Amino acid sequence: MPDQVADGAGPAERRAQLPAGPPYFAGRRRELAELRADIDRPGLDALGGRPAATCRVLLVAGRPGSGRTALAARLVRSLAGRYPDGVLYARLTDHHGEPVPSDRAAAVLLAAAPGLLPASGAYREDPAAALRAALTGRRAVLLLDDATGADQVLPLLPAGPGCLVVATAAGPLSGVPDVRPCTLGGLEPEAGVDLLSAVIGEIRVTVDPTAARTLTETCAGNPAALRMVGGWLAARPGKAVTDAVRALRELSGPPPHAAHPSPAGPHAAGPGAAGPHGHHAAGAGGSAASAAGTRHACAGGSYPAASPFDGPYPVPAAAGGSAAGQSGVPAPHVPADAAPPGSSACAAGPASAVPSPAAPGGQSAARGHPVLGVPRASVPLTGDAPGGGVRWMPSAVPAPAPAEPPSGPAMRAFHLVYGTFPAATARMLRLLALAPGGLADAHVASALAGTTPEVARETLFDLAAHGLVRPDVDGYRLPGWLAPHLASLVRTGERPEEVRLARARMLERTVRLVQSCRAMAGDEEEGARRAEDLPRAVRFASRHDAEVWLAARRPQLLDAAAIAADDGELDTLARRLITALVRALDAYDDGTAQETGPAMYTLHSLLLRIAERRGLPRDRAAALINLADLDMAADRVKEAVGRYRTALDAARTADDPTTTGRALEALGGAYLRLGDPERSADWFGRALALRQTRGELAEVAAVHGRLGELYRDHRRFTAGLREWRAAAAVHRRLRDTAGYAAALGEAARTQLMAGRPEEALRGGHEALHWARQAADARVEGLVLLVMADTLDRLGDPAGARLQRDAAAVLLVGPRPGRGPAAPEGRAPRGGTARGAGGRGTG
Repeated sequence: MPDQVADGAGPAERRAQLPAGPPYFAGRRRELAELRADIDRPGLDALGGRPAATCRVLLVAGRPGSGRTALAARLVRSLAGRYPDGVLYARLTDHHGEPVPSDRAAAVLLAAAPGLLPASGAYREDPAAALRAALTGRRAVLLLDDATGADQVLPLLPAGPGCLVVATAAGPLSGVPDVRPCTLGGLEPEAGVDLLSAVIGEIRVTVDPTAARTLTETCAGNPAALRMVGGWLAARPGKAVTDAVRALRELSGPPPHAAHPSPAGPHAAGPGAAGPHGHHAAGAGGSAASAAGTRHACAGGSYPAASPFDGPYPVPAAAGGSAAGQSGVPAPHVPADAAPPGSSACAAGPASAVPSPAAPGGQSAARGHPVLGVPRASVPLTGDAPGGGVRWMPSAVPAPAPAEPPSGPAMRAFHLVYGTFPAATARMLRLLALAPGGLADAHVASALAGTTPEVARETLFDLAAHGLVRPDVDGYRLPGWLAPHLASLVRTGERPEEVRLARARMLERTVRLVQSCRAMAGDEEEGARRAEDLPRAVRFASRHDAEVWLAARRPQLLDAAAIAADDGELDTLARRLITALVRALDAYDDGTAQETGPAMYTLHSLLLRIAERRGLPRDRAAALINLADLDMAADRVKEAVGRYRTALDAARTADDPTTTGRALEALGGAYLRLGDPERSADWFGRALALRQTRGELAEVAAVHGRLGELYRDHRRFTAGLREWRAAAAVHRRLRDTAGYAAALGEAARTQLMAGRPEEALRGGHEALHWARQAADARVEGLVLLVMADTLDRLGDPAGARLQRDAAAVLLVGPRPGRGPAAPEGRAPRGGTARGAGGRGTG
């Protein structure tokens, strides 16, 4: 779980989720000391006698896997106490390796600190400017991770000396004024050996300290490379550190097919013959057989051994490795009934069709969990299987790697580890590149790989032990440097239809999780009943658990919605996901979460894009109305008017009178906000005529009420009273007693404002009678307030005080849930339109 950085008060706006640090942080003491010292050194402006134009900027630069993010996060954690206004974090490169625009990063920073959001919501026009304005005069620290250039950083820099910005990048940020760079090289040899000891244990390092130092130098002191190679060694307790050094050097050597041609042909045997992948370990004796021709012996026959790297560089097997597995590492036990039918535990088809290697029984002597990273061969192994049966293990056959040799210590270490994974583990790792935001838990990983959550959980644990993913909030996150490379492996090693199927499985599971989350929003017992139709694996234990999950996963859920919308072939699934997410966000929004608005805006924009791509005018109208509603909430009234007009045209094109009426009403409300009552009344009148023609009585009553309020506010009391009485008559026809009482109360208020307090008092008594008949405390309280104002006008302050006290008892207290249910065909606030007659917000 990422660190929560906060001061003692701990308000929501002062907390930030920083990237999770590594399990063991080694070295970098000198770099940390230099960065801390740079904070207080006078800048160029101070030396020139000028006030600082921007805050201090520290840059941590380094190659992929150098630990620049871990160092920056460690620095920020240590400085949190000096900056009481909080810590903000944003990543400036997405998990696909693409730069994030500065405006989008600013919106992320603002959403992470709701207290910084402007109340009007106008920050959407220029989020970067809103961020700079919000941080003026504050003392906060910003961590801007993985910047690609100064153009991303400059718009985010707060003015004045109060704040601190810590940026990470692969190289210099030319153009950022007075930036203080700290360039990371490799770890010092002592620190590298210390890190290696933490991963594989001190004993193995103590046995051969020279080899440990050599391995650190071979990895160029790169922390990511050392963690990956350390994980590779930890999964192979029979290996020495020198074996890892040899394997890395072989990986950088000449192509196996050119450097070591096989004179013995495809059936060469003997010590050091074929390793688990059809390659030979250097120095093991014997010559390297051609990967294309190597075959593994199997009881009753043989089958081709596909090489995981049929390119120009080898994947080393360990010295002394054989088809039976790595030296010193026992093969996990697989029940006899897991073998192919009628076989003596021999694979019956191509290696890519073998069952998942994640089977129970295989335990690592070093870590006590299934060793999914150990190469395995499909050979019969006699042992203690029940009834004297045989053990059977699938061959490790990952997909081909790119043809070019790996570059850099981190990539060489990655290919060493990746090349020895079983097929299922390697494939799951590749497909994690499809995970939204690069964050995956057992549910996401199992859906991507098409396996069970239990197998996915064990595989993720094993990948974390190898340093390929790191624990994060409710899951595991891919390192930023690795995700783009995995994406390229997906492009070269997976068929497009398989990628789309994996993505569809993941999105379908996400839809079910969001639906389950939405089901728990009300009463827990009722939510549990609603969730009974969903698989048990996606149910939440309580409303609190569902709400925490939704808040923690919001960025990934929004990313999943964008992934679904961008695919182009999964539009039905995308619409289901976005609709479910809109309803879930609305269900848990209590009106205080300012970041819900930007999320809703993003989701409805995606729905609009899908509707325009598919040529669906009705859906387009619904999305435009909902976007315009959000514009109205953000005081962008003119923009809302434009959207409402476009939505009206789309609704008429779709011949959808319900959405047409909704757009007409919305235009009336928008022009009223613009101070144009005449045009507002005109649009309300058009909506009323349409609703009356269609016999939509509930909507007719609502429009009468809107017109009554408009006329009353502009002192046209006769017209206003007429509209409120018409609304009351419609409510009475509907047998809506509460609505009837509310309309009578508004009519009484109109009479009071018109200077007729006696008539207002009589109307108030009638409204109070019907409110009590309806047992509606809220309506009764509002009518009592009207009567209190009337008694004040009639010169009875004591009676007015009694009425106000009674109203306070009825109205003051806990907020009454989400209010009454919306009419059929009407979405909740900020919600999507439903079916053909969807309605947005008013």
